Amino acid sequence: MIVRDPLDAVPGLEHPGVQLMLCVLFDFIGMITYMIPLLGEFGDLLWAPIQAMFIYAMVGAERYGWLLICLGFTEEILPLTDFIPSCTIAWVWKYVRR
Repeated sequence: MIVRDPLDAVPGLEHPGVQLMLCVLFDFIGMITYMIPLLGEFGDLLWAPIQAMFIYAMVGAERYGWLLICLGFTEEILPLTDFIPSCTIAWVWKYVRR
């Protein structure tokens, strides 16, 4: 069974502003891994599944959710793509397109 937008069910985290702050934090953590020489890409390998799970929790897996999850995971795994704010893009997709 696929749960729709699991993050919306958590008290205190259902507000769009709180989710946006979390998205910016997750994007920042993903970008900061490059500040550690030689360990940056290894950090990305650890961070990519965490970021993908967060995007899943925020947008769910219905409709285009899987595309956003794959975008976030791929952006974090590929070298030199950490500047793309994939969590924030997922937030925009969820709230601005309504």
